[in-house]
Amino acid sequence: MASAETELAATSIQKADSKIRKDLETVQEKMDLCTSMLHPGAATPSFSTENTTMMNVVGFLEACVPRMVELVEVAAMGAVSEEVLMECLQKNDALQKLLADIDTAAMTETSASTTTASAAGPSVSDQLDDLLLDDGGAAAANFTIGDDDEDDDQKPPAKSDDEFDSFFAERTAGK
Repeated sequence: MASAETELAATSIQKADSKIRKDLETVQEKMDLCTSMLHPGAATPSFSTENTTMMNVVGFLEACVPRMVELVEVAAMGAVSEEVLMECLQKNDALQKLLADIDTAAMTETSASTTTASAAGPSVSDQLDDLLLDDGGAAAANFTIGDDDEDDDQKPPAKSDDEFDSFFAERTAGK
């Protein structure tokens, strides 16, 4: 009986390893694409918020950050093989470095584009008016500040058709 359970656990880990490796390959492909667009043969990074393709890739990579952190945490708990854990750590480090490089390149855009962007911005009072804090609307009435952890214990895990999300929801449900 113990042998069957061990075999089932090993099969489950192998399936998880396979799925995670495939997802990590996708992340690596996007990181490679972003790197090639960030360094198009030039020595210094070239980043433009006007390049929609680059912005889409950067958006994808930024969306991967919380999933990568969650993946590393679950992998460290033994839900995947040690090799996949090491690969997760390496990809997470590479992703963090790439996003830091993108932030640096974005901050060093030409002063002309920065000046143009800042000159056209709305005033602070216009931005505060958009918050609608003084109209007593439903959005303000429904907003509360509190400890969200109390509610998390009572909510069932979100259902997902994605095997990747289901895998993590299953592993982290006992937290």
